[in-house]
Amino acid sequence: MSGKESSRWAVYGRYGLVLVLTAAAVQNGAASFGGQYLTVRTLAAVLCGVALVVRRLPWFVAPLLTTTATCLWGWLMLPLLLIALFDLAARRRVAVAAGCCAVALAASTALPATVSLWRPQQYGASLFLLLAVVGGCGWATAVAWSRR
Repeated sequence: MSGKESSRWAVYGRYGLVLVLTAAAVQNGAASFGGQYLTVRTLAAVLCGVALVVRRLPWFVAPLLTTTATCLWGWLMLPLLLIALFDLAARRRVAVAAGCCAVALAASTALPATVSLWRPQQYGASLFLLLAVVGGCGWATAVAWSRR
């Protein structure tokens, strides 16, 4: 498989992952809030998913949308935020990724316990956030070394 073909498959994989995680956010949101699908929460999840796959947007749009959605709806939007954090770290914008983590975790303290990032495990979400940032840094380092 050539580099061009593997690059194309990586894009298809990313689209698939974002589609599945967006659908999961919509489904989990409906299950957590009385079975309602046509809500602002659903629109936010879809907008976050679109922002994660459209590459022509400015770099800050996807992290801004996913961080805001996670601040408002907690763990329901966490997987989409993790993709945005990975992207930030892979682009060597680790300080911005750390800021997004801090804002999401701080805002989560004001959310209801059912969607808070601090439930069901007190430090579970922060570990996932850290893993996304470290994984993105590792990815960027590996890519940089492979180009030498």
